[in-house]
Amino acid sequence: MRNDLAEAFIQKGAACYVGWSGLVNLDYTDTFTKELLQNLLEKELPLKKAIDLTSSTIGPEPDHKTEMLYYPEKFWDKKLYDIIH
Repeated sequence: MRNDLAEAFIQKGAACYVGWSGLVNLDYTDTFTKELLQNLLEKELPLKKAIDLTSSTIGPEPDHKTEMLYYPEKFWDKKLYDIIH
């Protein structure tokens, strides 16, 4: 993930930016996003733990080996509620 794009969202008022490090298969994105949202909303896990758990549960992206990243890194231990409030 390029930090300049993430920084543009932050400058426009976003608290945190989550995105892929590169190209990703559409079916994989759907599966990953559903699992990530469950980990963030239902299990109320902190951002990094939710991403790590989702990655280990779903496995690596099969075609491009990209990974889910977030910016800025200061949100690694924050739950979604803490990020949006």
